[in-house]
Amino acid sequence: MPGLTWIDQNWFSVLQALGIMGGLAFTAIALRTDIRVRRVQNHFAVTEQHRKLWSELFARPELARVLEPKLDLAQNPITSEEDLFVTLLILNLKNSFVASKADLFVSPEKLGKDIKGFLSLPIPHTVWKSLKVVQDREFVEFVQRSIAER
Repeated sequence: MPGLTWIDQNWFSVLQALGIMGGLAFTAIALRTDIRVRRVQNHFAVTEQHRKLWSELFARPELARVLEPKLDLAQNPITSEEDLFVTLLILNLKNSFVASKADLFVSPEKLGKDIKGFLSLPIPHTVWKSLKVVQDREFVEFVQRSIAER
């Protein structure tokens, strides 16, 4: 820069560098905050979807068998409505799993216990056995580990 001494030029360069570093720091803080906000928004979205799905169980009494611990499925096979309901729950679980793997959602601490309890029931267990063959390996392994937990 014409008319500036060597010291003035260096001082100006230092100020420019500090401005750039400050801008980068501000951007990093903004990104970190944005990530947290997205995780909370995703948590709300997953919770809302979960609520909607489970509300169907209470709105449609014919789905109550899904939660029965002792059923003779040979005598009374799974209905298409029950199959669809459990399939939607499993797909919702898969969406949560994918979001969690992408660090966009934090899974509940006791999710494995919840999975095990639900998929040990006769109808969910049977639907899972038929669905797992068309699911991603990593998701199947996650669910199977959850089922096997003691």
